[in-house]
Amino acid sequence: MKEILLYEGITSQVIWKENISKPAFNLFLPNIETAILAKLGGVPWRLKRDTTNELIVGVGAFYSITRKSKYVGSAFCFNNEGIFKGFDCFGANDTDSIAGSIREAVGKFIASITKPQG
Repeated sequence: MKEILLYEGITSQVIWKENISKPAFNLFLPNIETAILAKLGGVPWRLKRDTTNELIVGVGAFYSITRKSKYVGSAFCFNNEGIFKGFDCFGANDTDSIAGSIREAVGKFIASITKPQG
């Protein structure tokens, strides 16, 4: 369902009902809150420094219990002001696509600025 929503450009946040009653669930709340805030267009975090022409890309990996599949990761792109710029997710064997996604994000970033700093 989440994949279908993503393809349609609809943001969502999934929490498995079985996880809510687990003792460690509260440890996941900061990540859930951050994800919801970013998906709603908010600023989930901000570097304590002057705004500059920077692109910050984070890559993670996860395992889908329902699909029994590993995913190589997601490219989360933010600018220096903490504004969410994009998200992509690929299968574990699709390392070329995640590399291409990062390359595309860098290319768009370079095209969007007149003179990179740093």
